[in-house]
Amino acid sequence: RIVLVSPLAILGSYATPRMALTLPVELVVDEGNDWIVVNKPAGVAVHDGQASLVSLLHQSYPGVAPVHRLDLETSGLLLLAKTPAAAAHLQKALNAP
Repeated sequence: RIVLVSPLAILGSYATPRMALTLPVELVVDEGNDWIVVNKPAGVAVHDGQASLVSLLHQSYPGVAPVHRLDLETSGLLLLAKTPAAAAHLQKALNAP
């Protein structure tokens, strides 16, 4: 499933015309039964308020939670779990030696 969003939906009143041109429209890169990978744009918070990536994804993926961090100004792939059990398993796998 691909979630199409407007950059203004992500950033709300913080969006500028320049940002709107540079933000990707397709956020979901890949998806499994228990996880989802999204392309997080720089300047978008993962969680913290209504303009966050997680709150946007909750519209289509209720309960989704990030497995790792990406700072506000960092862009990149973000792994999210669809269930608490999946989050625990994925976090353990990422921290394994």
